[in-house]
Amino acid sequence: MHVRKIVKQKLTSFTYTSWCKFVSFAAKWRKLSCSESEIALKAASKLCLKKLDDSLDIVSFAETPRSPGSYLPIPAYCKFHRECYKRFCNVLMLGREENRKNMREQERNQEEIARPASATGKSLFYRSCHD
Repeated sequence: MHVRKIVKQKLTSFTYTSWCKFVSFAAKWRKLSCSESEIALKAASKLCLKKLDDSLDIVSFAETPRSPGSYLPIPAYCKFHRECYKRFCNVLMLGREENRKNMREQERNQEEIARPASATGKSLFYRSCHD
């Protein structure tokens, strides 16, 4: 996980808590379109997180305390820079990006509503009966 271009920090091994937090944030970032979402998508494919996402709600799984036999396995080769981890798991940044996505979707919806019927090439009658 590299969020910053130039980081001169030592690599840190994941603890179970930091791993669950990373997996939870990766699942949230993947739904957005920004540099962090690209990192999350790469992590999902390389670390098989997509398989977990398909079988259960990874965010609630990662954020719920588990019994000793049921846990997210931490790949031994995975390590992180503290600064990259802090940036990737930043709640404020994630919230801002989610707000941007919601605003873009609202603007798109308003544009579709404001677009006159002639711009779509369909009459009002056709739109009201077939949409």
